[in-house]
Amino acid sequence: MPAADPAGCLAAIVRASDRLFRLLIENSSDIVVLTGLDMRRVYVSPAVQAILGYEPRDLLGTRPADFVHPDDASVFGGHWARVLRGTDEVTTCSLRHRHRDGHFVWVEVSVRTVRDPERGGMIGAVATIRDITARRDAEEQVRHMALHDALTGLPNRTLFRDRLDQAVARTARTRSPFAVLACDLDRFKTVNDSLGHPAGDALLRAVGDRMRAVLRPYDTVARLGGDEFAVVIAYLDDAGAATRLAERLIAAVSEPVVLDGRTVEVGVSIGLTVATERDADVDELFKRADIALYEAKAAGRNTYRTFHPDVGARTATRGQLGLDMREAIRRGEFRLVYQPVVDAGTGGVVSLEALMRWHHPLQGEIAPGDFIPLAEETGLIVPLGSWALHEACREALRWPPHVRVAVNVSGVQIRRDGFEVAVLAALAGSGLPPSRLKLEVTESVLMQDADCVLACLRRLRALGVQVVLDDFGTGYSSLSYLRRFPFDKIKIDRAFIRDIADPDAAAIVRAVVGIGERLGMGIVAEGVETAEQLDLVRREGCTQVQGFLFSRPLPPDEARAYILAAQARAVPRGAGLA
Repeated sequence: MPAADPAGCLAAIVRASDRLFRLLIENSSDIVVLTGLDMRRVYVSPAVQAILGYEPRDLLGTRPADFVHPDDASVFGGHWARVLRGTDEVTTCSLRHRHRDGHFVWVEVSVRTVRDPERGGMIGAVATIRDITARRDAEEQVRHMALHDALTGLPNRTLFRDRLDQAVARTARTRSPFAVLACDLDRFKTVNDSLGHPAGDALLRAVGDRMRAVLRPYDTVARLGGDEFAVVIAYLDDAGAATRLAERLIAAVSEPVVLDGRTVEVGVSIGLTVATERDADVDELFKRADIALYEAKAAGRNTYRTFHPDVGARTATRGQLGLDMREAIRRGEFRLVYQPVVDAGTGGVVSLEALMRWHHPLQGEIAPGDFIPLAEETGLIVPLGSWALHEACREALRWPPHVRVAVNVSGVQIRRDGFEVAVLAALAGSGLPPSRLKLEVTESVLMQDADCVLACLRRLRALGVQVVLDDFGTGYSSLSYLRRFPFDKIKIDRAFIRDIADPDAAAIVRAVVGIGERLGMGIVAEGVETAEQLDLVRREGCTQVQGFLFSRPLPPDEARAYILAAQARAVPRGAGLA
């Protein structure tokens, strides 16, 4: 008896059950395909036109392997091998099948073997093909969401860590260095608080786009959360490549951004470290970049710093100093000293500026320039500032009633809720009249959250508290703030007084005095150290002076004694100081 022809058997099966077969499969949304053992298609259902664009007759006699995406060829080969082994009733795989238009469609293919009903041998296979494009898109979206920041579309912390691991492994093989950058936006909170979170989100997206545009295709920029970003710069050509890219990032981020019709500006502080084949610990690498970022912020922000080993030691020292400061506040180790401000005409004391001092039990006197910025960074300036207000008001009550006390106010203090309450509590607790308290603010305080800060100061000024603009001339928008707020006094920065013998510096002082007189604001020259400087500032019209020529900052008892002595030797107004 001759051997059976498998193809003929399949054809016979199709003919025998033609009516029922077509009724079922021609109304199915899935493609049904019948193939021989040589993989050639002998039947393709009409659903192929909707899913893959072909007419059924176009695929008769073709092999599925010729339509599979090259990247999925091994998947299909393994799948068909399982079919031929016949060990599984149904085998299923997902792959990409070419559409008639040329693009590829994700499909799920389930295959069941077909056996000769009389002899039982395998004669072919029937496959069900289902379009899973929507499912794959959803799965891809889930994967993307798991690895990318939802707001900016940038890699998130998880994907950044993976890219960092890859960079370490690549450098170990190729010995090509790479760089890690830790980035924090400057002044972002100001925009977010003043314009609202939607504007803040738009700003973050704009920053992400700008950073991505600066970097090369094989570099990675990620958003770690909030206003924190991180960058992996791969394949460094030379030692300066990382710093050049850092400079370009700073320049790009610093460009003005228009949000809801308002132009805003932010900056970015960057800490970077360069990794070589010897660096295998990704946590240590990012820690080094973070330490360098801390240095960049301390250097004035909107700049970058490169990690050096001694930087880590300095940071550790500052960290310990912060812990010591917290304990010092608890133990009451801080104290105030007072520097007189005198009338330029009579020499009498008109006010004293309260200045903070800290004697560390091990390190001795810590300079205010070291602990004040650290207190601002850690937020400890808030309890310190509140203590200074209470202590200064309490001490001023022991002075003659015409002498005021001036207290410096940090931007961190004034932007925190509760600042006004702290001022009022200090006045109420001491019994000092509001008119005897002066609050000194710098232009840098006004540059952030200007509207909120000015509103707060207006309310306090309405109660009688005087407001002084300190260090005038060192900021960026001095004249605009003079127009927006009626300061009681302007203190000209000591840099101008130091150089007042220079005609240009003298002209600046003269102009400031003229502006102050026009706006009804008194002028204080700070940093007067010589008789010549005193003569020149008086000549230019400064009405009040402060500096070492008159007195260094004094402890409370010595300050009270100085007030009385100055009052006793004050010359009549109009006679002038000797």
